Amino acid sequence: MEKKGFNRFCFGVMSSTMGSQATPLWVFKSGVPGVDHMNGTQTDPVYWHAAYLKKVKHFVKAMGIALSERRDVEFIDMRNIGVWGEMHFSLNRKGMWTHDELVKNGFSGKDYFEAYKSMILFYKEAFPMTALFLNIAPGKEAIVKYAVKNRINLRFDGLAITKNKNMGLVSDYFNYYGYDHKQDGNNKNHETMTSNLPNLILSQGGSNSLSGWRPAKGISIIFNKNFKEVKVTGIQKGKWSYALIHLPGRILIPGNKYRLEAMVKVDTLSNESYVPYLKLQAHDQNDRFVKNYITHKYDTIAMQTWQRLWSEFEIGPTERSGFIAIEKGTTKEIGASIQIKSIRLVDISEIDFEISKNKLSVGEPNGFRCCYEFASGINDLWTLKQVLAKAVADPVSYIHLNYFNEKKTPTFQEIKLIEDVANKIGYRFKLNRVSCAAISNNDSEKKVFLIKHSWENKGTAPCYKKLLLQFLITDKNRNVVSKFSGTSEASQWKLDPKMKIDLTSKLPISCDLRKGVSYSLNIKLIDLISLENIKLPLQTYDGNHYKLFDFHYSKDGIFVFHSAQKSTRVISQNDYFIPGAPGALMTITKQ
Repeated sequence: MEKKGFNRFCFGVMSSTMGSQATPLWVFKSGVPGVDHMNGTQTDPVYWHAAYLKKVKHFVKAMGIALSERRDVEFIDMRNIGVWGEMHFSLNRKGMWTHDELVKNGFSGKDYFEAYKSMILFYKEAFPMTALFLNIAPGKEAIVKYAVKNRINLRFDGLAITKNKNMGLVSDYFNYYGYDHKQDGNNKNHETMTSNLPNLILSQGGSNSLSGWRPAKGISIIFNKNFKEVKVTGIQKGKWSYALIHLPGRILIPGNKYRLEAMVKVDTLSNESYVPYLKLQAHDQNDRFVKNYITHKYDTIAMQTWQRLWSEFEIGPTERSGFIAIEKGTTKEIGASIQIKSIRLVDISEIDFEISKNKLSVGEPNGFRCCYEFASGINDLWTLKQVLAKAVADPVSYIHLNYFNEKKTPTFQEIKLIEDVANKIGYRFKLNRVSCAAISNNDSEKKVFLIKHSWENKGTAPCYKKLLLQFLITDKNRNVVSKFSGTSEASQWKLDPKMKIDLTSKLPISCDLRKGVSYSLNIKLIDLISLENIKLPLQTYDGNHYKLFDFHYSKDGIFVFHSAQKSTRVISQNDYFIPGAPGALMTITKQ
């Protein structure tokens, strides 16, 4: 007999880590190509090779046979590609992948994209009823788009507070990559809100010309007839940039926030290991270098398509001027043909860019859940608080605190902060008000309970599950005498975070009700997939449903409700939430 209460767990299987062997060595002995890293202490697979993907397919299939029907699996991370399963190769880490190794093993953006498509398909076939997550990274737009179209949820590791905000929240990722948003009337996307701001790249004289671009050696520049589009082409060696354009004077204001963006199309690239991006190099008043601000990189998986590259950042106290460059990412010889249009640098200090949760395509039927993990760079309570606040600004359902270790025991303040955040993430349905009255049903002698109920989502995310609301009448022994299911699933209420909804339900009064007997009116929220009861912020749970009212069916046929307000009772729990409430999970890993 299955236990009524159990803990749920989530997991992912990594094929590559850093400092230890992840993929079993027998995989390579069977013919899968591998590359030795970390001074020979580990061998990592060539993720896009057909032989490796065949092994992944067999492994995921076997894992699905063992786990796909387990109700205690909350979700699975798909982590069989990339270091730690995070879409990257740790190119900046000593002892890990190098550009030359990628080239030697036949890396291409197309094959990498196809490898991810295959992995996603393997997991979808093996786990048709289990939530799946993919760890995303900047510059991988095509993979992320494919994942979302296939109902894959998104995870971002390494969430941190940074002034150079070229990547951060999942909502940032989708807001700038052109996904459909739910516009709430008062909020517009960033592109619309900045369209009328002065473009600081243009000359101070007001010209719309971008004729100020200067090519590096070996690069030629072609302008369209209005100088509004730029094409750089050629072979460059020895410089970090293909071309650059100087800002018109000391126009940067310390402390102000700026946005750099452009539409970029890469037609050809001789080495896809070095991907183009944009850079603002900031100088002081004496034209000395201070700092670089970069956009995310062009996604070579979607070559020959227009992509928006962008970054937002706050200018430092000594930064006044500088230039914008189309970057190579290396001084090695690279041949390329790149088109740029709609390049803009705008001061966004006076604009409120608070992400509206209602703009995101989240929840049923086409939405996604998001999960965050962070660890490094946090060593004090204030920073921890800021990072958690950043996480709950999104429709987050899961937060993984890879934060504490044997040398760091959580303080009381840290535990309190984590508990407060844990009671916000996910969807949190709160029953604000409920009233009940017995009325005649359409002029017939049969009576129904007219139940008016008001709900609010106190969480960070909309409901993404198929949930059904049910009202029940029970006798003193808690036996169900009558029940009625709502006409719509809770996921169709469109209860985005901080939204409220007023509903009316009619519960048929069973002829089995006996006069002179006391009963109870109860409520429950059911997951139609797992058939589990969803926890609600009510303290009257008996293991099966929540009691709303006690009432007496008098011998005179009158219903008397036992509450202070007779037929109306306000349910208020002072925003109290039961730990582990619906749609959310917060985990702590001790290293």
